[in-house]
Amino acid sequence: MEGIRYNVLTQDDLRVRLEVDTHKVGELLSITPGLAAVLLRHCQWRPERVQGAWFDNGEAFRVDVGLPSSEDDVSGPRVLTGRTPNCQCFDGSAGRPSRSSGCSHYFCDECWRRYIRVAMDDEDPRCLPLQCPEPLCAVPVVRELVVDVVHDADADTLLAQYDRFMLLSYVDDSGGRIQWCHGRGCSRAVEFLGSSDGDDSVSTDVFCECRHGFCWTCGKEPHRPVSCDAAQAWVDENRPPKASLDDQLLEKALRDMDDLKSSWLENMATDLGIEVTDLDFVTQAYEEIAECRRRIRWVHAYGSYYLDPERDRNKCELFGCLLKEAKDSLDSLQLCAEQERLTLCTTEVVAIAETYSASKKTVMDHTRETRQHFDNLVKAAETHFQD
Repeated sequence: MEGIRYNVLTQDDLRVRLEVDTHKVGELLSITPGLAAVLLRHCQWRPERVQGAWFDNGEAFRVDVGLPSSEDDVSGPRVLTGRTPNCQCFDGSAGRPSRSSGCSHYFCDECWRRYIRVAMDDEDPRCLPLQCPEPLCAVPVVRELVVDVVHDADADTLLAQYDRFMLLSYVDDSGGRIQWCHGRGCSRAVEFLGSSDGDDSVSTDVFCECRHGFCWTCGKEPHRPVSCDAAQAWVDENRPPKASLDDQLLEKALRDMDDLKSSWLENMATDLGIEVTDLDFVTQAYEEIAECRRRIRWVHAYGSYYLDPERDRNKCELFGCLLKEAKDSLDSLQLCAEQERLTLCTTEVVAIAETYSASKKTVMDHTRETRQHFDNLVKAAETHFQD
């Protein structure tokens, strides 16, 4: 469906973004990547916000983050070598390096290790906003310090855990700009970019690559074209959309997609001598079928919830016509997709190239037509037939 723009991000995608953002901010402000990550986290992981805060109101911004007010003092972790004052925390550290997180409070490596390990022992990302152990000192502990002091047998595990917490923060502290997919066992995230027509009050259904869909606004099952409040009211009244047949057809479409991805696409691509991606038109057809089946359930709910047969007679008639056109087009697409799959499977090798081209055009034309019918139906419902 058109109208909504979003990205589905893997954990590798998130790691790359996090690294790019921290190095970008670090180079711009001449600070370490670890300190850049602290600033980014404070600004919902938006580099432009960090840049604006640093240059427009730098002193107040640095103090708010826990750094010295002058940017000349923002140098990151510090080390004292040789004979040093006793460790300010636990054991004496005379003759051994003592470190600070960038302030004047120095602690030996062992104390730092224990301090950091305790913060991460309970699987709690609270180690990210970790501050200097000295009471009332708000200077943040950055990744470079963690790397320097965690160098025992558990180093790799602790650093991996720290980096995992940072990745969680990149999503959880994004101010709602990025959300984890709600699908069971899925580790992807979804970044919402807004509506293509500038109206973010509608078209908030998003779908992950794992096929799980959810409403961006309320996190519940996708329910376009009805609003979040109307969908919740519908559920509370125990009046689910009257489309049990469509539910069965949705399950069939999802099973067909599983079949496509598990074996059919690769086998057919091999037979045709083409790349699997050249059969994307088949995948897109079944994705459209599944999405339209989902949409029908809530289109029925819209008709029952919003339209009164007496008060909205003209709207009901138009709604009925649009719904019939959309359903007929969807049934036609379903039949077309199944027939063309069968055709490709049974065509002789010598004629496969011509059959492939014809099948591709037929399926793409039906997919495009169905998408247009459902866009018209859903748009009419979302605007309450005002256009």
